[in-house]
Amino acid sequence: VPDDFDPAKQYNLLIDMHGASGTHEQAEDWWHSYSKWDSTYFDNTIAIAVMGRGRWSGYEGLGEDDVLQAMDWTMDHYPIDPDRVFISGGSMGGGGSWRIASRYPDRFASAWPECGWPEWNVVANTLNLPVYLNHGNADWMVAKTYTAMGAAYMSEMGNPVFYTEWDGVGHGVGSQAREGGWVSRLAAHTRVTDP
Repeated sequence: VPDDFDPAKQYNLLIDMHGASGTHEQAEDWWHSYSKWDSTYFDNTIAIAVMGRGRWSGYEGLGEDDVLQAMDWTMDHYPIDPDRVFISGGSMGGGGSWRIASRYPDRFASAWPECGWPEWNVVANTLNLPVYLNHGNADWMVAKTYTAMGAAYMSEMGNPVFYTEWDGVGHGVGSQAREGGWVSRLAAHTRVTDP
């Protein structure tokens, strides 16, 4: 929650999802470092991190339910603009954020998966959802091929996809990808309620 939180103001909501070896508790340290790169993030965004019912849930089943329940609870208790909800994550969180955004494109304005992978049978649902994909070409954990193929598939369908492949970067692509106003890029979009 921003330091100068004003209950009369509407805020963006960012859902940030951890990787398989991490937890939601690590997100606070990341947010403090990311916030200095983007005033939209620091001043106008409420961010939540979810555990996803475990470190290895893949944000499927109960893990997916955890994300949606945390999102709904936050929107019920804070002044969130429902047209400015964004989802992001890295590694397992990258795959999970891409998957959940593809399953529920009517709930998000844009998505930011890092070093993740698509769920092929639903990725076409992002026809009206801007997706910012980031992957390091030296990733030893999740092959960049997953993201590159997903980006090519979305591009062929005419979906709004922005793919950046980071040269020489391994699995930890977040620091490079999020510099230069990453939430400002997400916040340039508003939700399409009937995608």
